[in-house]
Amino acid sequence: MSETKTRKSTVANKWHKGARNLKVAKENQEAKARAKAKTSGKDVSSADEAKDESDDDSSLFRYGDREKREQMKYLQEHVYGAMYPPYIHPQPDAYLGKRDCALLATIDSKYKRSRWLEMQANFYNVTGRMVPLESLKARCERAEAEKTERSKTRELERRMNKVEDWIAKQEREKSADSEDSEDSDDTDESDNSDDSDDPEDSGDSDE
Repeated sequence: MSETKTRKSTVANKWHKGARNLKVAKENQEAKARAKAKTSGKDVSSADEAKDESDDDSSLFRYGDREKREQMKYLQEHVYGAMYPPYIHPQPDAYLGKRDCALLATIDSKYKRSRWLEMQANFYNVTGRMVPLESLKARCERAEAEKTERSKTRELERRMNKVEDWIAKQEREKSADSEDSEDSDDTDESDNSDDSDDPEDSGDSDE
């Protein structure tokens, strides 16, 4: 019985210096060393991946697992571009890279296309007629262009009217100044005439 208790104690006590526990301790040390080396290698690999991604011109695909990033990249470059042809072409700057601008153009295209699809669906729900998407788009864009042109025409007319009013005002002021000058000349001539008549009157009175 005492021998059994001694054996159990030897197995259960991790600080025991018996042959079996020394072997276990050595295995644990080797496992820890392998885990540390593996972690160190993984850190180096992660650093290399981060460096490769930082060399890219976009921050678009830097998040999530690698497979997810690859899927996102493929969808943007090969699927979304075909589904949503861009209407705008923004240029890269300090905040947006080339791929960011491409994504922005895709989102803009998707928004505008969704707008036309929603208008087509609403028109169908009200009238029961399915108007081709391109026809609906062309008609609406033409109406918007005509509205913009009318607005520009009205703005031009307003500016022309302001110029004409200013010219008319200048002419009126010039005419008023000219009339005031003529009235002043008439007054001076009248005063001179009165002065020339005074000596004759004085001569007659002397006779």
